[in-house]
Amino acid sequence: MENVRISENIEIPDPALDYHGHAPYGRILLQLLILLSVSLIVGMVFSTSVAVFLIFATAIWKSSMVMKNFMHLKFEPLLVWVAIAAVLFILFMFFFGIYPDITAVHREVVPR
Repeated sequence: MENVRISENIEIPDPALDYHGHAPYGRILLQLLILLSVSLIVGMVFSTSVAVFLIFATAIWKSSMVMKNFMHLKFEPLLVWVAIAAVLFILFMFFFGIYPDITAVHREVVPR
């Protein structure tokens, strides 16, 4: 059985032919645990600015591994990735939009 074509631009794939298998979950879990331990060690070894950069870099790497393998986004069409990029863009624009308001508040901190 082939894919069912609804119109010129819409085609529904046959689930029997579209099966892509499962990712090697054990290997991916081991990689995620290794990256977790790397981010914990980096926090103790390097300076604060380098540690923060490396921790966030490994966090982005881990989240992309989870999205690709456990959420099966590796096999999704380009439109799904465009939607994810748009949501992340809006999130960052919101953060950078309110950042001046957060930092403009004068906080009276008295050291003891």
